[in-house]
Amino acid sequence: MTIEYDEFDYELSRYFRETYKSDSRIANDILNLVDLIGIQDIQLFHECMTNIYENKITPQVVSIFEKNENEIIEKIRDASKIKMEDYAYISLSDAYTTYQVCSYIFNKETPPTNEDIGFAMDSFDRIYKDIGIVYSHIVSDLNVFNKIQSLGGRTRAKKYDTYKSEIFREWEKGAFHSYSRCARDFSSKFDLNPKTIELWLSKKYSKS
Repeated sequence: MTIEYDEFDYELSRYFRETYKSDSRIANDILNLVDLIGIQDIQLFHECMTNIYENKITPQVVSIFEKNENEIIEKIRDASKIKMEDYAYISLSDAYTTYQVCSYIFNKETPPTNEDIGFAMDSFDRIYKDIGIVYSHIVSDLNVFNKIQSLGGRTRAKKYDTYKSEIFREWEKGAFHSYSRCARDFSSKFDLNPKTIELWLSKKYSKS
């Protein structure tokens, strides 16, 4: 069942507008990853990532789907200094296109719906999961671990999981009586936006 966000629609919209804007942390992490892979042609990157996604959601026979996907991936692989396996490019496409969708949702003129807000909440974790998959693939093939860690994307994804575990553990102990109080206490400890913590708690515990 859909969670209602009427109490703080405006705050959520503003928060997600910042989260998914063009110079946000997520956008920079994706661009850092593209730079690490060695893709110089950003327009080609955009076209290939979008085409991988569109090919995936287009109804078609398997043979045509595979042919199209192979052609698109080979095109972006040729433009990459680090040649990755197909699944890594697909994960990169998932991260990039999900970010693009969220950016569009919170920058269009019409206000976001509850479904949009729910999608944006889920997308934050999903994007970093896909970024982590790509980093892990590169690390498994190349000795670039220190450089990757300095970029922060893979490390940040793991760090957020650690933060969540501690926050959820304290919430389940009954240490707090409201999401906002819990968020205020942990925001200074972890240097996070309180709204991020409220969203994590709402997503996990506001079940009906």
